[in-house]
Amino acid sequence: MKVTSVRLSSEVTYIDIGIKSPGTTDSYLIRSITGLDADDVVQRFYATAEDPISLQERGLYDMVMPNREIVMSIITNPDYGTSETYSDLRDALYKMIAASRFGDVTLSFFDGSTEKAILRGNISKLESVLFSEAPEIQLTIVAKDTMLRAPDSGRVYVSSGTLNASSTAFNLTDSDSTAPHGVTWAIQFDADVGSFTLGNNDEGWIFHLAYPGDGFKEDDILRFSSEHNRKYVFLNGYPGDPNDPPARPYSIIDLITPTSVWPIMFPGTNHFDYVATTYTWLNWSYLPVYWGI
Repeated sequence: MKVTSVRLSSEVTYIDIGIKSPGTTDSYLIRSITGLDADDVVQRFYATAEDPISLQERGLYDMVMPNREIVMSIITNPDYGTSETYSDLRDALYKMIAASRFGDVTLSFFDGSTEKAILRGNISKLESVLFSEAPEIQLTIVAKDTMLRAPDSGRVYVSSGTLNASSTAFNLTDSDSTAPHGVTWAIQFDADVGSFTLGNNDEGWIFHLAYPGDGFKEDDILRFSSEHNRKYVFLNGYPGDPNDPPARPYSIIDLITPTSVWPIMFPGTNHFDYVATTYTWLNWSYLPVYWGI
């Protein structure tokens, strides 16, 4: 990921921190940042799947980082033409951090004017190097979420034409992410049906919803998300009269069968199998996720 600047923000204000280079006029400059690589990665078991050839169960794993600590050395670069001082810049940084009522800050990584990824955390240490030729401030940030995630403006949308091109499967390629991540999608049922299944036949996993009794009805909309901090399975029931407003969505997470695996995407090509004779894909989207910069 190419990065040209970093933004440190709280709820109400922010400062932009440039990359140190000759002739720069940025008020804050990065001397160094540590903690943006994936130096402590572990395997995390999250489900089992049945091997289609041996019919033996095998574990499914994704890779996670248990913790991440960012240490930033920031050079203050006052504009003497406006009588700005090192103390002014240091105070502005302190005020920005203190403006957060929740104690949170966000690091945003930019390529030019495009925000590529964000990381949220708490300031655990703030140290100033005073009375030096180029006074510095050192910030230590403990990440709440160890992965770097694209902002909402970076959400990737898959066309409905791609999703509905086949009645049995589709491939989706994530060429941006460097780490696994959740997805968000929606389907609309074209007929009454008692269940829904999405999976990968070669890998041996499925996500299955079994709706006893009346089941899913024609025009019902099923909404799903396995994204970080927003997992849900909702159903929007529609009344018989198309002129009436749709019913309020309600959770049907209890309809997930015990052996189901929540669908996620990995970097590269992802294959999904399904049977679309009774429903139409409305949308599919995701936020790219990165191990580091």
